[in-house]
Amino acid sequence: MKLPAEFLQRMRDTLGQEEFCRFVQSYQMPPTKGLRVNTLKVCDDSILRLKFDLQPIDWCQNGFYCRAESKLGAHAYHQAGLYYLQDPSAMAVVEALDVKPQEKVLDLCAAPGGKSTQIAAKLQNSGLLVANELVSSRAKVLRENLQRVGASCAVVLSNDPQELAKRFVGFFDKVLVDAPCSGEGLFRKNPAAVQHWSSANVLGCAKRQRNILAQAAKMVASGGRLVYSTCTFAPAENQQQVENFLQEHPEFSRQTVENIACFGEFSSYQMFPHIHKGEGHFLAVFRKESQSAKVKKKSYKNRPKRIKIGDAWENFARENLRKDFSGELRVLHDNLYLCNFGEDFDFAGLNALSAGLHLGKEIKGRFEPSHALALALVSSDVANCLDLSCDDALLRDYLAGESLRVDLPKGWCLLAVDGFGIGWGKVAGGRLNNYLPKGLRRR
Repeated sequence: MKLPAEFLQRMRDTLGQEEFCRFVQSYQMPPTKGLRVNTLKVCDDSILRLKFDLQPIDWCQNGFYCRAESKLGAHAYHQAGLYYLQDPSAMAVVEALDVKPQEKVLDLCAAPGGKSTQIAAKLQNSGLLVANELVSSRAKVLRENLQRVGASCAVVLSNDPQELAKRFVGFFDKVLVDAPCSGEGLFRKNPAAVQHWSSANVLGCAKRQRNILAQAAKMVASGGRLVYSTCTFAPAENQQQVENFLQEHPEFSRQTVENIACFGEFSSYQMFPHIHKGEGHFLAVFRKESQSAKVKKKSYKNRPKRIKIGDAWENFARENLRKDFSGELRVLHDNLYLCNFGEDFDFAGLNALSAGLHLGKEIKGRFEPSHALALALVSSDVANCLDLSCDDALLRDYLAGESLRVDLPKGWCLLAVDGFGIGWGKVAGGRLNNYLPKGLRRR
């Protein structure tokens, strides 16, 4: 790999000649692959450890290294959301955020969703996760990844940070800014990033990051935590960004972190591929000092109305589910969602792609369950289930979009892999019609 000369000179000046040589040699090695077990679904990860020959990552309890040649993205367990494939270094960021159940958390630049899914697991699907991504196409990928892991506490938005900052002043206990950056830390993983690199792009990214951080600062609650991260080595995007932020925001201070034992005590940390067995990542942790002033709550017009359980959903749940889905129901884009976010969160007027658990929609008086609902269920949650092993030929046929011949009662049927929901089918006349979304089918 031919790295930019200007980049190499800066890294030599930063690291010194001996360490610089080790740094450059790391680019001759293949990228390190990581897997994070989804604790929203998996309580005992020993089966996954043995099946996929996983080795633990020091800084993430549920994170593991996996073989470079493994094709875990194509496995049925991945499609069922039992794990998320993620760069090992990236897992450290949410560990530093130190999320607790019941907290309100904002992931401001969230796509494709690795850190958001990790936050949802830390929340244990309690509290609130607002996952925001300005670029609409990337926001859709974010939504799909959160649905796949069963993150029912998440709202996916696609808004400019400035719009959110006007709405949610001092609202969130924890805020993560995984900022768009020059991508220097991903050169080994994504060689295309090398072609787009320039010193001008580094400075342009730094300016954009500074603006995003300024908006994020407004949304942190008194006494709350803000974590800033990038996947670059550039001082202008990392250390200098930290210094600028502290100068411009005296209400924040450096937050010492101790919960990642292998890092020691730190308030900012740079990860290198020749040291940490992962790609390049930077993170910094801030605390907003406690303030006595109370934030006034605003009232917004056109708030999505709470609704009573409609007949179609009520009939579907009574006939097909063995799990209680009590809570606040809202309609968003003609779809029914289960929302349990409390009175103080309101997304009216924002560009919301999803809000909580997507249950499905009513079509001509009948309720059609969503794929997200299937992924949130296990075999014991439903009246009718076809539970298949991950190696079963019928499962391969289902994932390919085929209809199946089955001896099952008429009506909706959950397809599961080793007990975990993976999609819906509808049985009629001994035939299970396939309701797996076309974009997920494997031909």
